[in-house]
Amino acid sequence: MMTVSRPRHSLAVLILTCAAPLAAQDPSSPADIQSDAAQAVQAAKPPAKKTFFLGDRMPAPRVQGPAEAAPQPIQPRPFVDPAKLTLPPAPVAETTETPGTEDGVSPSGDLAVAEAGDGNAAVPDAQQHLNAQPAEAGQDQADDTQTTGAGLVRPGYEEATLASFDPSLQAAPNAPAARGQATATLFEGLSRDEAIAVLDGLGAPTGSLSLRAFARDVALGAISAPPSVSDADIAALYAARLRLLRALGSVSGYTGLIESLPRDRDWPALARQISDAYLVSARLSEACALADARREDDADIYWVEIAVFCAAAQGDRISVDFQLDILDTLTAPDANFVALADQILLVAEAERAGSAPPQATALDAPLKATPLHVAMTRLAGARVTALDEAALDPLAVEALIRLPGLDDALRAQLLRASMARGVASVEVMRAFVSGAAIGGTQPVAADTEAGVFAGGAIDLIAVARLLSVLGTDQDIALRLRDLETLWDSAVAAGLELQIAPLLAGATNDIAPQPLERTQAAILARAHLIAGHTERAFDWFVALRSSAAGRDLARDTATAELVPLLVAAGVLDAGLLPSDFTSWWPSLSGETADQTALKRAGLLLSLVEAQGRTVPERLWARLEAQDTPIAGLQPQPARWRAFLISVARGYKASSLKSAFQMVADYGMADVPSVVMGSLNGGLHRQGLGALADQLGLEALIAAGL
Repeated sequence: MMTVSRPRHSLAVLILTCAAPLAAQDPSSPADIQSDAAQAVQAAKPPAKKTFFLGDRMPAPRVQGPAEAAPQPIQPRPFVDPAKLTLPPAPVAETTETPGTEDGVSPSGDLAVAEAGDGNAAVPDAQQHLNAQPAEAGQDQADDTQTTGAGLVRPGYEEATLASFDPSLQAAPNAPAARGQATATLFEGLSRDEAIAVLDGLGAPTGSLSLRAFARDVALGAISAPPSVSDADIAALYAARLRLLRALGSVSGYTGLIESLPRDRDWPALARQISDAYLVSARLSEACALADARREDDADIYWVEIAVFCAAAQGDRISVDFQLDILDTLTAPDANFVALADQILLVAEAERAGSAPPQATALDAPLKATPLHVAMTRLAGARVTALDEAALDPLAVEALIRLPGLDDALRAQLLRASMARGVASVEVMRAFVSGAAIGGTQPVAADTEAGVFAGGAIDLIAVARLLSVLGTDQDIALRLRDLETLWDSAVAAGLELQIAPLLAGATNDIAPQPLERTQAAILARAHLIAGHTERAFDWFVALRSSAAGRDLARDTATAELVPLLVAAGVLDAGLLPSDFTSWWPSLSGETADQTALKRAGLLLSLVEAQGRTVPERLWARLEAQDTPIAGLQPQPARWRAFLISVARGYKASSLKSAFQMVADYGMADVPSVVMGSLNGGLHRQGLGALADQLGLEALIAAGL
């Protein structure tokens, strides 16, 4: 079978045959041919799909954690009790006159010295502490205020204000709240230096219980002075407050203010005051730790003496000898200090060896009443033979008078020296009574006034023991008899103001009742001096209800109490001219002697200083008396400063001048015109309660 085969090049011949005419018609390059082929392929692809969104593009989903809190500052901020943040007073209109310098008296009571070329001394702005930092130019001050719901505008407290927190202006933890309002505004408008000058002036020994209590409240209360962030300024104001408490002999106030110091920093400028507070509080370990730290930077002899004391208490004989050698090169230590250090060292060595303690030694030289010497004497158990009255620190009096084993005669000598210097506080009197009652060996049998007051002097030991019996005896009749004995003796010795608070405390359990007129009148006066006005009024009512015109003696005693209650502000009813007439016989006396006229003039001056009207005929009768009223004139500069301060409304400086003038005289010798002026000025300054209590003390000290 025959097979026909196809030529294999027929397809190629066909392509060449067809391409020849085309090549002859289109002279394009091979690149153009490839571009056309690409366009043909692109045209054969399906069209791209287009998507349209209504609104913003949706964000990509992601996992989100909790929101981060705002960054907090890492700088430490002091805690500020909101209750202690006081709003500044309302701004006053500016005046062209600079206060306090026209008459040469500054708001603090000091003489103002103007610099050359300046007619008036500059007075610090009381509002300068509101802004901790100066505002920049163009800064909007409206953001620094807050508006309350009542529409009042007050400054805003920001971090800058809290950063400038001044602890020296804050109240101590043991500050009484009763007088916080009166003392908080005392330093308004004063600079820090002027506030320190006022605090130093309030330490004058006045002998007045009311002035002493007010000064203590001022030292412990808040102070409205410009704040400062300088440690030196803060320490200076703290030191002034501590000086005032030390001058008053207030151990509890002194230690309480020391405890209020911030613990987040050291106070080298107050190290000695802190050490004394530790010593009077029997905190020897803390005093030793402070002394070790201070000796690295301070070469004062005081710290060397503390080091000797601490080494002896630890039984370190080598260290004691070494420190005594250093002390010998610096000064000549007194004999008592070396003897006390040796005795303390022997006691510590005996305790370490487990043997019996050595016999107590007697001090040959008079003991200095300082916190260090008293603490060493207490630890050594030494016997005191004499006291150095020239070196009497008021802060150490209470601890020394409580010293076990102190002889009663020395205890009485210490109390007399304290009263002579005006530093015998009520706490010191109570310590004396408790110490004498424990140390006494003979029972008290003071049946008459001669048992307590004899030979022109009062027996303080007998007074202390009688007071102890007065507070513990169950027989009311015997207690009231002892009450009369103590009061008559105190009046004869001029110690009514010191003894009265103790009498009020010892008889506080006796309910007001119709007693014998003298006893009820004594109790009423004692409670008035102690500041227990309600209790005194209850005794007055009990005495008046038992008389009611039936007993002339009781009616007379009741009438004599009315002026005291009026002067103390207890009886506020309007006085009639007949009231003054009924007072006159008890005031002027049967014979118009100098004492009676002084008593009458003092009462009329105080009543008129309270804003009451005194009948002119009484002033005329007082003026017509032939007997002159002798008395020392006040210090002219101080009285002038007081009058100017009162006229200008400077509360702090007027109070400072009042303290100084009372201290110049003593409570029993202040002239009537001076006491009336002081009383009226304090009333005008808004210190009426203090003025009334001061006037009451003056009347009782004058024998009313």
